[in-house]
Amino acid sequence: MSTQQHVHAGPETGDDGPVAPPPGSIAVLALTRGGIALGMRLTEALPGAVLHGPAARLAEHGSRTTALPEHCIGFAGPVRELIPGLMQGAHALVAILSVGATVRLVAPYLRDKRTDPAVVAVDETGRFAVPIAGGHLGGANALARRIGCLLGAWPVVTTASDVLGTLAVDLLGKELGWQLDASHDDLLRASAAMVNGEPVALVQEAGRADWWQGHAGGRKGPLPPNLERLEAPSALDPKRHRALLWFASHHPRLPCVAGFAGPVVRYRPPPGNAGAIGEMADETAASSGLAPPGGSAGRSSAGKLFLVGLGPGAVEHMTVRAREAIAESDTLIGLTTYLRLISGLSAGKRIIPSGMTEELARVRQALEMARAGHRVALVSSGDSGVYGMAGAAFEVLSEAEWTAGADVSVEVVPGTTAMIACAALVGAPLGHDFCAISLSDLLTPWPLIARRLAAAAAADFVIALYNPRSHRRTAQIEETRRLLLALRRPDTPVALVRSAYRPEQRVLISTLGAFDACEIDMQTTVMIGNSRTRACGGFLVTPRGYGDKYDLEDGRARPGERGGRSLGGGLETWLVETRSSAESDAELARRFGLPVEYIAAVRATIGGYPT
Repeated sequence: MSTQQHVHAGPETGDDGPVAPPPGSIAVLALTRGGIALGMRLTEALPGAVLHGPAARLAEHGSRTTALPEHCIGFAGPVRELIPGLMQGAHALVAILSVGATVRLVAPYLRDKRTDPAVVAVDETGRFAVPIAGGHLGGANALARRIGCLLGAWPVVTTASDVLGTLAVDLLGKELGWQLDASHDDLLRASAAMVNGEPVALVQEAGRADWWQGHAGGRKGPLPPNLERLEAPSALDPKRHRALLWFASHHPRLPCVAGFAGPVVRYRPPPGNAGAIGEMADETAASSGLAPPGGSAGRSSAGKLFLVGLGPGAVEHMTVRAREAIAESDTLIGLTTYLRLISGLSAGKRIIPSGMTEELARVRQALEMARAGHRVALVSSGDSGVYGMAGAAFEVLSEAEWTAGADVSVEVVPGTTAMIACAALVGAPLGHDFCAISLSDLLTPWPLIARRLAAAAAADFVIALYNPRSHRRTAQIEETRRLLLALRRPDTPVALVRSAYRPEQRVLISTLGAFDACEIDMQTTVMIGNSRTRACGGFLVTPRGYGDKYDLEDGRARPGERGGRSLGGGLETWLVETRSSAESDAELARRFGLPVEYIAAVRATIGGYPT
């Protein structure tokens, strides 16, 4: 990387034309302002990435920022003159251009899928990452998924073996470090048999037992159903099997499979990688989804349980870690509605959907599979710890006396909660203290819910209501309104947000006295303002109190106030006034709405607190 220079202005070119990228680097090509900005993000996150862009655009970007990435190369002249050097010098090219433009630029330099570099097109908004060439052999599919995790983009992978989640015949040896021995024609025919679901024989005489775990990004679970394991090549059925995959440390002799006209693809593991065949997984147990992948039915393998919060639903609002956890998992379990949200990320994985009220069954199944060696993502919308599956999971784990470092590792992957996502669509209704209350009385007694509502209203919290109304539970939201109207004004602002950031999104601003409960269902979050919440240009805002302390026009502290010090009615002032008051403890408790025991303790304390 030492040959690269930091660009501030002017073209960076060699004596004979554009500077070639360092060997093994990732070349990021961007031409527009938006593309340059996106390219900057990628060069910061992708090791070995070098940004190539018009020198004038890079210089223009540098004039608006304090620093450019360490590795930038500016060029002058037609971009087509840059492409040959990028295609030959870099192992991957990320073009922040349309698919059509990228295809036209790289097409003259594509030769063979076995030698073409990875080429990925990314749109300028960073919503899609599309492998153009070098799919799985060149690493374009994996790079597109990585870019997806970094940018929140959707990896548009179309390679059949990846989409179908089956074995990539031509990639297997490369991933495992095994020597591949097959003609190009045999590879094509065997690959076609795999992706078409035709019977393919597998004979393993050497190689590590858990090879399937190391293949296709660490996939686990049973082998593809059309891959039939045989004890020896002599068991091959020439009329049935369409191809043979043969793992052997020696060079097998073709007479062993005389009479077989199908393709034979041979893999030779390196020395020291053989001899584990006695531990091959029992296929019957593996097909149940509960046997340790790549190990015998009774053999333990460390599994992992991811408790993943998917956020509000749109891919761009999912955290990078959530996408990575899904990519690392071999099994996805969750409510059918939520699994649909990540259908584009679930290719090749076991999908186990379930319905409402089946939370404990979901947890038990996820835990059982993780204990069998699988990597399981138990998904929730929003954040898994806020009315999601993390609570149920830890209840079950606690009952089972699970401890960190036990047979299953657990990772909670946070996500944007529904109330945070919905609040963003209506302004800043949660700008000051707020709380969340679920109206579902399936697990919580209604009197307890009502007490919490009353307490929150009395304390002047903004209240976010979850699970407000289902097909069966229709009265809870009306009872909530009746209760809150006894404690708050009818003109209190209310926001109703349904299916935030999904195609069916709906946003409505109303009031406590006027909102229509019929507009509400389980996909709706209801946010009820406090006494200071107000409408502002079609949005809602709950002031935090800046206007009480400062003049909002010039930012100066109001008379009697000091910046960085407690408000005039802050703790220090209140302590002095409470201790010097002639009122009784009971009278002060009623005035402030506080426990009389607390007032008594405050007045019994000598002195104040350090400031």
